[in-house]
Amino acid sequence: MKKSVSRLLSLALILASLGFGACDREESRSDGQAADLKRALPEFEAPQDARSKEIEALTGGHTRIVWAQQQDPDKTDAHGNGSNHQLMGLGTRDGVGERVILGKVGNYSRPLLTPDGERVVYTDKGMKKVKGKKAYAPTCYVVNWDGSGKKELADVYADDIWVDPGTGITWVYGIDEIVSNKQVSIVGRRVVRFQLDDPAKSEVVFEKGEVSVNNLQASRDGKRIATQFPWPYGGMLDVEAKEWTATDRGCWTSMCPDNSYLSWVFDGAHKNLIMIHPDQNEKWLIPVSDLPGFKNKEMYHPRWSNHPRFFALTGPYPPGTRNTSGDKVEAYIGKFDPGATKVVAWVTFTKNKLAELFPDVWIEGGEKESLDRKQIGKAPEGEPEVVKARVKEVEAGTWPANEDKLVFAWDNIANEKRVGDRPCRVELHGRARFGRFYDAVLGGGTAVPDGASVAALGDLGAEATVEFLLTAATDADGVVFTDGTRVVFVAGKRIYGKTGDAVWDAGVIQPGVPTHLSVQGHGETGILFRDGVRVTEAATVTPPESGAGLVFGDGIWEGTVQGIGIYNRALPAEEIERNAATWTARVSERKPTVRVVLKGKLVEVTPLKTKTEIGAYNRALSVYTYEVEEVTEGAYASEKALVSHWYYMDDTFLTSMPREIGRSYELTIEPASDHPQIESELTDYEGADFETPVYFDVTTPEP
Repeated sequence: MKKSVSRLLSLALILASLGFGACDREESRSDGQAADLKRALPEFEAPQDARSKEIEALTGGHTRIVWAQQQDPDKTDAHGNGSNHQLMGLGTRDGVGERVILGKVGNYSRPLLTPDGERVVYTDKGMKKVKGKKAYAPTCYVVNWDGSGKKELADVYADDIWVDPGTGITWVYGIDEIVSNKQVSIVGRRVVRFQLDDPAKSEVVFEKGEVSVNNLQASRDGKRIATQFPWPYGGMLDVEAKEWTATDRGCWTSMCPDNSYLSWVFDGAHKNLIMIHPDQNEKWLIPVSDLPGFKNKEMYHPRWSNHPRFFALTGPYPPGTRNTSGDKVEAYIGKFDPGATKVVAWVTFTKNKLAELFPDVWIEGGEKESLDRKQIGKAPEGEPEVVKARVKEVEAGTWPANEDKLVFAWDNIANEKRVGDRPCRVELHGRARFGRFYDAVLGGGTAVPDGASVAALGDLGAEATVEFLLTAATDADGVVFTDGTRVVFVAGKRIYGKTGDAVWDAGVIQPGVPTHLSVQGHGETGILFRDGVRVTEAATVTPPESGAGLVFGDGIWEGTVQGIGIYNRALPAEEIERNAATWTARVSERKPTVRVVLKGKLVEVTPLKTKTEIGAYNRALSVYTYEVEEVTEGAYASEKALVSHWYYMDDTFLTSMPREIGRSYELTIEPASDHPQIESELTDYEGADFETPVYFDVTTPEP
């Protein structure tokens, strides 16, 4: 039943007495004022103000939204580390529109609406700087939708709220044992959960590795959780098995709030959702920075609502999101098509001169909706098929064939291996980068096992074996691998192994042809296998003291490596043969790409970010626009070429960038769409014309 006119007049008098209207609010109000406001409001049967009507026209029903708002108009604080926020809310049936829930400025990170929409859980990060590092002491709180009843819950970072469908108990999922670090990404050692109405009842959900905050979301049945292990490694946790699998690299992971297990990872450019199909080895991009007037600026804080067709995010962000004005940063709700292949409609629910952070959306009845699993990833009828890529390389056979005494196994960045509970990862240094097959490209740099893996390797015995797949880009000289005592190198167009004074000749190196090598000790004899075949052996082998000296590349050798296996034993010939055959079969399925060599005059550049703007990323790319002057190899029809170049690698700016406008450059490029490994990298392309396809510079970056 509609409320009487007299009641609406009373409401207007209340609003007037508080000194603001439905859309024109003061910039600061006390908690008491916010609480008094909401308690004075009726709950309407339909939206009353224009903005609420627009929101419900999109969502189809009663909607509530909560978010944090930066109160300094000269800053954005996109990661929500500061203490100058207010907790904001908007209910489409309140009759008020955008309003303050808690007006006392503070830190209101990752606010979350409870599944019934009646309460808000948020976290105060408690950030302090200690000896140059950010130290966090998070505490999460709950407050009623009307701003009343605030109380402390637990000393964890709250990241999701879930209702057990069997018991009806509401659980808060959080991350604790926070690790101090210099990065923006906050990392904890455990995922825990506790009952919202009885926080003393808590459980450990996962403690087999570090997890990043702000990215955790559970499926409706609670059996799967999408999060990061830690940033930038997106993954899916099987809650019952307490095991996780990698999905893709990026940030702001999110889980579809039904039982489809569809998830996303936000790309490094902060412009596309990388959707991960729950059943098939497929992923696809959904642009989310294509709103009118945005021109491909960065977005932040994407998160699925409680309804599988809707999500929220904020933007657009100017360069330097932590220090520049937030006057254009608003918060939006987007609606997916039935197959979650694109955004079909948008609505903004804020309009002010302050930056918005961490929006969470609740839609009445959303918890009952589900995607049609058969429709996921399929374009609407009559529209072009969705362009998809593999999430992982299709595996031919099992590698490693035998994990006995396996101490390290790195397939590639898209197919992460673990030894026990420890993920095996490689760190790139210098101008090394990841390749289109997710392998390590070593021209200009090196690759080493990550610190946790090196610490776990310990002492390696006299029979330790190292195997890997290498592909030379040229036949130029250089060191491919060393473990401190053994070396694999290229010289005079041949590949050799060396231990002490003994040298093993492994034959001619062929650029572009993958080669599997196994280097091992065997008692007092060193043995080298090439493509599963024993090549030679040499006497007087000194085993490496530990994994600390294991390095791939020397900054000179041009080529790639992957399939790195380290064993604390000598592998028998038949096992090495099986591993080599697996890799031969796997690489035979790889599809070639189109390479173009051309000369182009640089006509437009994207301004490079500063170190502060780059933040936690250790590599970054920028897209430049060239006028095509001459094509010397391959086919290229357009008059323009948009080319993505590295300009920041291994936490260091390349002095060869930026390039000079008006100057001509020789370019060796391949379609960026054939290089999915760069999707997770920070990429600047503000102002670029995206009617022209983007290409990727595949040459080794100049220092």
